Amino acid sequence: YASLFSGMYLALFLVLFSLIIRGVSLEYRGKATTAAGRAWCDRGIVIGGVLPALLFGVAFANMVRGLEMTPDHNVTSGFLYLLNPYALLGGVTMLLLCVLHGSVFLALKTRGAVRDRARLVTRSLAVPTLVAFAALVVWTVTIRGGIASAAVAATALLALGFAVLAWFGERDGLAFAGTAGAIALLVASWFAALFPDVLPARGTPGNSLTISAAASGAYTLTVMTWVAVLFTPVVLGYQAWSYWVFRRRLVGADLAGSHETG
Repeated sequence: YASLFSGMYLALFLVLFSLIIRGVSLEYRGKATTAAGRAWCDRGIVIGGVLPALLFGVAFANMVRGLEMTPDHNVTSGFLYLLNPYALLGGVTMLLLCVLHGSVFLALKTRGAVRDRARLVTRSLAVPTLVAFAALVVWTVTIRGGIASAAVAATALLALGFAVLAWFGERDGLAFAGTAGAIALLVASWFAALFPDVLPARGTPGNSLTISAAASGAYTLTVMTWVAVLFTPVVLGYQAWSYWVFRRRLVGADLAGSHETG
């Protein structure tokens, strides 16, 4: 974290700021008494959704590409250094992928006009997302590719292709599973490409921050492992239960009622 913040402080601050704006906008949209107030909250929700996806994509792509670092792992790259073509492609791809994932989810969970609008968004984004995703995968393998990372990245691309085909077949559940898998596998391919580093130094490999150097002590890792073993199933079970409880689609009356009540 210290190394990342030494070079990405502004970018990560913008992520935090946008998440705050998003939370506040979601909370106050239902309390707004004027159309202008709701419009400002809508803008906040959009900004709070777009910036994290875009900036996280830029950040992860820069981690894969490598940053200029000193021997004590301080990043010397400035903010403008982060805005290189590969990182921007990573940010745009992650943004497209998240919007596509969200529109597929809306199509899965709604009916009527909202679902129709969601399907229009999906239709317009499917091909650009596939193209950007494929370009990012190829570029990543070219920059820092091994057999493992290439295999995971190829699987991610196949998952996205499967999602698009399922969407065209109006299999919303399978399409959602495909986009979710594509996002997870894309992130996994980045970490596979980084291994055994967690933050490579561009131009000076000896300054790279490795997993062993970044890891916590043995006692901390042992405690964290047991906490994860005990509580991760609880969290996953709760999430699965909540999705099951709210599994049905929202129809027109539900959406109209939610709009009237905020």
